[in-house]
Amino acid sequence: TINPFEEDAEARVKEITGGVGVHYAFEALGRVETMSQCWGMLRPTGKAIIVGVASLDQSVKIPAAGLLAEYEIQGSCYGSSTPKRDIPRFVDLYKSGQLMLDEMITQQIGLADINRAFEEMGRGEGARSVIIYG
Repeated sequence: TINPFEEDAEARVKEITGGVGVHYAFEALGRVETMSQCWGMLRPTGKAIIVGVASLDQSVKIPAAGLLAEYEIQGSCYGSSTPKRDIPRFVDLYKSGQLMLDEMITQQIGLADINRAFEEMGRGEGARSVIIYG
């Protein structure tokens, strides 16, 4: 496990891969910093898949050298899926224990804590909060 709060994630990925980088890097937090990190983790002809959604007025900075190494960057809108078909399938996978969603939850909060949760999310903390009503 690489903890980006404790070490340089790009450098660690390069170290693990013998300095080569990865074929695919996925970003799911929606932070332009982690989108740029994905780019920095790639090997030649690698592909960064951006799943997270950043604020639409932000720009992602990527070093031009990656273009010479034929890096690719691709956005993803709900994984190019068909919600009517796929959501019931995801529910079935979750219920059967094959889709591990609970492990992705960083905290459960009440509605009164929603502003704090958004502030934490903006700082890269508590990225997956679930609101519990009642």
